[in-house]
Order: sequence, then C-alpha cells, then structure tokens
Amino acid sequence: MSKFNLESILNYITLIGARRVDNFHLNDNDKEIYKRLFLYFYQKDQFEKLHSSYSLKKGLLITGDIGVGKSLMMLIFRDLLEEKAPQNNFRIEKTFDISGEYSKCGYNTIEKHGDNCFRKQNGLINKRYPVIKCYDDLGTEDQLTGFYGNKTNVMEKILLKRYDLFIQFNMKTFITTNFSGSQIENFYGSRVRSRLKEMVNVINYPGIDRRK
Repeated sequence: MSKFNLESILNYITLIGARRVDNFHLNDNDKEIYKRLFLYFYQKDQFEKLHSSYSLKKGLLITGDIGVGKSLMMLIFRDLLEEKAPQNNFRIEKTFDISGEYSKCGYNTIEKHGDNCFRKQNGLINKRYPVIKCYDDLGTEDQLTGFYGNKTNVMEKILLKRYDLFIQFNMKTFITTNFSGSQIENFYGSRVRSRLKEMVNVINYPGIDRRK
C-alpha cells in the first residue's frame, strides 16, 4: 500500500467520523491504530507482518483507557464496511444490554450469540456463514445476571461458546474493553482469558479520555 493511498483512506475515514462526532480528527496515535484495523478489515497480508501473533483468521480485542475512542473507531469501521465491503461487516452490541436481555429471556440469549449466530438461507441456519459480532464495553455488565433465581456470567458463557464456534466454523469475535488481561481473568475466569489469546488479535489503543 502506498503512502498516498493510505492518506486517502485516512482522509475518507475522517469524513465518516465527522458524520458521528463534531470536529472529528485523527492524531498520530489514532492514525497508527486505524491503519492497523484497515489492513485487518480489508484482509491485507501486511497486517500479519505487524506482530508475530497477528492473524487475519482471528478476531479483535481492542483495549485501552476509558474515552480514548475504541467504540467510536469500531462504529466508523462498521460504517466504512457497509459502504465498501458489506460482506465483511459486523454487528455491534453493548454487553450491558446483552446482560439485561438475559435477565428477561434466559439461555435463548446465549444461543442467539452462539449456535444460532449464523446467517440464514431459505429460513435455515447456514453454518458456512457465521455472523461476526462486536461486543462493546466488555466488563461494564454485571458479573452475574439472574434469570428466575439462577445467576450466571453471561458474557463468559457467550465467549466460551464463540471460541468453540471459532475453532469449528471460523466464527470471528470483536471486543472493546477497558479491562487489562488480568482484569478479564478476574471477571470471566482463566478459561476465557486463555481462549481469547487464541481467538483474537490484541490491539492496545493508547491515549487519554477525550470526554474530559
């Protein structure tokens, strides 16, 4: 990719961001992260050369402090993919909302993000086409959510299930979180942390809270 093409892409991303946020701009840190994600979403081999652990087959785990722009970045790339590469698009859901849905619907909520998370053809689930999900603000939901007296860690169950489906059907998962690796382990358990190492590329978004 030439520098000219990259600058053109970043300029277009800035236009998309300005539709969502007034005075949107990219600083040098932003540009580096957005460049990485562009290479990833457009399946460019250069992505895998950025780090020995990176793989285009994995999903994404975007970490960083509160307010640096993680959620907005994923919204912008979703918008970009809807315009330019809809076959690679993904759905964004707040983990807090998923936890609330579980309290009303129970295990059906987990199935919706697991065994039923495939595109349908002629009304039937087609396991050749898993649905990519982005779980935004992982860790903001209650650790345990009740349904008729039974409490469970909903996102723990969902992530473990999506790991199995990643192994079987290449189902990708995207995550944004303020949690560190040790905080993820404390909140969701060592099995989740271990499996995330295999199923996602970890990308840290540096910076300070822009909402201050």
